[in-house]
Amino acid sequence: MKKIFGILFVTMIILFGVLYYYNKQPKNNINDSTNNKIIKGNKIEDNVYGIKLNNNEINSYIIDGDYIYYSISDNNTNIFYKYNIYDGSNTKLFNSNNYYDCKLYNSYLYCSIDNKTDIYDNSGNLVDSKDGVSISDKNKLYYIKDNKLFDNNLKEIFSLESKYENYLLSDYVFVNEKLFLIYNNYDVEVKTILCDVSKKMCENNNLKTYTKYKNGLYNVENNKVSILDLSNNIFKEYDIKLNRGKYYGNYLDKNNNLYIYNSNLERLEVFDLNNSQVKIYDLKNINGINVVNNIVFLKLLDSDYDFYIIKNNYKFKSYNIDDYVNLINDELSRIIDDIKDNYNVNINYENFDIFKKYGYIAKEVNEVEDIYLAINKIKEVLNKFSKDFFNSFEKNNDEGLYIYLSNRITSNNDNPNPAGSTIYSDDKYLILLDITKFELKSNTCHELMHSIENLLHNMNEYMTDWTKLNPKKYDYLYSYTQMKTDYTIGTTTDDNVYFVDYYSHSYPSEDRARIFEMICSKEKDSDIKKYNHLMLKGEYLREKIYNYFPSMKESTLFESME
Repeated sequence: MKKIFGILFVTMIILFGVLYYYNKQPKNNINDSTNNKIIKGNKIEDNVYGIKLNNNEINSYIIDGDYIYYSISDNNTNIFYKYNIYDGSNTKLFNSNNYYDCKLYNSYLYCSIDNKTDIYDNSGNLVDSKDGVSISDKNKLYYIKDNKLFDNNLKEIFSLESKYENYLLSDYVFVNEKLFLIYNNYDVEVKTILCDVSKKMCENNNLKTYTKYKNGLYNVENNKVSILDLSNNIFKEYDIKLNRGKYYGNYLDKNNNLYIYNSNLERLEVFDLNNSQVKIYDLKNINGINVVNNIVFLKLLDSDYDFYIIKNNYKFKSYNIDDYVNLINDELSRIIDDIKDNYNVNINYENFDIFKKYGYIAKEVNEVEDIYLAINKIKEVLNKFSKDFFNSFEKNNDEGLYIYLSNRITSNNDNPNPAGSTIYSDDKYLILLDITKFELKSNTCHELMHSIENLLHNMNEYMTDWTKLNPKKYDYLYSYTQMKTDYTIGTTTDDNVYFVDYYSHSYPSEDRARIFEMICSKEKDSDIKKYNHLMLKGEYLREKIYNYFPSMKESTLFESME
């Protein structure tokens, strides 16, 4: 019996030791499953919920554990509410008086406007007002006024030394209950200092642009993530090997997990910077990210829900960063293949040598994400055409339509930095586009009209009667360097407008391309509907395209003229 008791005793000691060791291990920020409460909302899938707070659009919000505090506009009045994510209760608190900032401190709301802070209790009752703008952490509360810092009793506790007299307070961050103030000097070039209030000491900040997070400041630029961890005063840089500095909202948690919504791929990406891992979840319409108590809150735009909530034991798809880069490249190849299958259009983003003999030098696009963004815009144009129309580019031994995506185009012709160019060469219809230029969708339409003309030329159609739609005795300039504004929008009466802009006067083909892009780039109500002579030109193009490409009668291309 004593032997059995001894074995049981040793076993229990080992068991307690294992449990103690397990509980001491750092928990993964995403897979921590300590919170098992059920969220009140529509279950999207296991541990992912969609919640709707209000039928009105949400202006601002604060996420604090179980609650989402938010404001809406209703009949020109801003109203503040409190929503419980677990029981679904939605409590109206107060009219928000257009506060530009509200914070939570000890269950009180501190809302600021015009250098004054109003204080509300958890039921929405106004309990106090104080001069200055409040700043707070869970256990610290201060006020900012006239570039100085005051405590809760409005006693001054920090101001800058005289040598920083031209610096203005721009931001602050709490780290482990310590307050850091950020001041900027904009006199000549932006200079930034970071001040540790507890030490009453300021020093240059090595992050000129930044976002705040629990441990300090960080910045995402191109494929680099720079982090200033103020909890231990360490500066680090990480390479995530993908360009995430443009177009992307992001959120860094205290464990160095960088949450990014990839709008091009419609995907949440979570980069574990410490371990070179990335986790993903495919989602749409995200425009805000917060992580509170290891639960992910995703603000939605143009959706049936206001938020997605992802609980901490959700299993993301996980990759190491190198494998994810390969996955992204494979997905780009798939999208390009889909365009070929669905439209019979060839997309390229390298090997521009064919354009050199025509005087064009094109620079390659460096970032895959820029190509995604460009292709999404180009697809909006391709969707307006029938596949049979694009098949026409392969008739009479021709090899089809090719669209090349470039980062920049230079030319030794009289248009030195064009947004695009169109060429018929070696039995191919070629379009070269600078995807960095403004209005890529319009530029795609413009160059596509030039390709249509090249195709019609090969059908012996030259639209020689186009000039009948112009004023009598009118001549084009046949030059890109000269300028003419007669009969142009904005320079004459509406009934005397024959041309979209000065560029339309250069060549007949450019006149047609400008008319065409104003039709093709709009879903409805093209601006040419305001001008009788432009509408006649648009109807002319529609008749020619319908005549030579009958399947286009079933397309949506000319809906903007109706």
